Amino acid sequence: MSLISRLTTIAAAGNGLDLDYYWFDVYGDASGNSITDVKVDSQGNSVEYYYNTDFYGAFLTKREPNGTVLWQKKILQYYYGNQAPESTKIAFDENDDIILALRVDQNGNSPAMTLHSGTDGSLSDGPVFINAQSGSGGIDGTPRFAEKLSNGNYLSACYTQVHTLNSTLDGIVSVGRGNTNSTVIGKDSSGNIVLYRNSAGGTISGQFYFWLTGFNPITGSKAYERRIQHTGLNFGIQKYLSNGTDTYLVGYQQVSGSYVALVCKLSAEGSSASISWARYFTGVSYVDAEILSTGEVIVLGHSTSFTASSGYSSVNIINMSSSGSVNYWDSFGPASGNSQRVQPSGGMGKDQNDNLYIPCYKAGVSNKVGMLKIPGSTGAVTQTLSTADTGLSGNLRYYHSYTNSPFNQYGGASSNTSVNSISNKSASTGNYGSINVSSSSYTHTQADITI
Repeated sequence: MSLISRLTTIAAAGNGLDLDYYWFDVYGDASGNSITDVKVDSQGNSVEYYYNTDFYGAFLTKREPNGTVLWQKKILQYYYGNQAPESTKIAFDENDDIILALRVDQNGNSPAMTLHSGTDGSLSDGPVFINAQSGSGGIDGTPRFAEKLSNGNYLSACYTQVHTLNSTLDGIVSVGRGNTNSTVIGKDSSGNIVLYRNSAGGTISGQFYFWLTGFNPITGSKAYERRIQHTGLNFGIQKYLSNGTDTYLVGYQQVSGSYVALVCKLSAEGSSASISWARYFTGVSYVDAEILSTGEVIVLGHSTSFTASSGYSSVNIINMSSSGSVNYWDSFGPASGNSQRVQPSGGMGKDQNDNLYIPCYKAGVSNKVGMLKIPGSTGAVTQTLSTADTGLSGNLRYYHSYTNSPFNQYGGASSNTSVNSISNKSASTGNYGSINVSSSSYTHTQADITI
């Protein structure tokens, strides 16, 4: 087996980086593992956050574009039963140092943040914790994404609230910004945080509806609030994606009692938004999504009901054009005679060449973890990864362009509203112990993916 294969050499625009290498890598213990996020820095190197439940430890892994591991660091959080955060998101600062937004399982899932060196993973700033005070209405600590803001402060956008921490990661700027019953789904092209709130089953003129609210992450001021009507039952929007020209809402819709992956194309952002088209995918549950530089949207999901060729495929990668057509629908799972499942996890990454980094977790890779890298624009060719390639107990198979079609779902009327102001909670820092970073690593087994 060739561990590393250079398949194409296309320089990333402006940087002269060779990013187009494709592979599937396996590592980890026998049980209790999950990759919660992977992101790619400005140099084309990827960083993964890997969590192990057996010893409550977490690892950061940094790779070159060809999959070679540059370093791997074990991070143990000694603050509450020796427990490391399962819910963690990655971002980079202007120096490609690594920002981690964490959820600390203490006093009600407190938010926390650390800064690590991009050179070797060592702790360089923080940690800072936000005490989720009991009786204060709760502080949400489950991160959706992290960011270093233009004013130098750090942002942890959590599931229902947004928190900002100061530039030295030793104090709080604001805590708990958000709307009642709203969830954070992303940022628009102007940098506003976007919140989603559904109608809880209510209708207007027989149509369901939801709200999108945008607010400035630095000032906290509300930029817009838009009510959008639609004809689908039980929309659940999980992610907002926009490149300034093409804008998508991705999540799930209830169809015949099941929740399946959904993509909505918006006509515009902000106060002019309405649904241009919507598509849902039976047999596929939503996991994550990304937007490519071309305006195509990638939906990552796992199979719930269908068989691709002779094996049951758990990972689904769907590329849709801005017009709503499917460019390819690929799947990745066990080959014939192998019942081993490969389950995708959230936190999919994308580099400057629109290559995708897809984390797979314990339910499918002999209870280990895997990282699959493919080109987002085309997918990969149908091929088998043998046990000799991966070190797993059974062969895996990548199926290109599995034949299936999405179903149409359309929107209705929309209007600007003013329902909720942006609230802000108060909280104090907490000190739950130190963070220990030590040298430790797993053996990686890497197989080529043919394009």
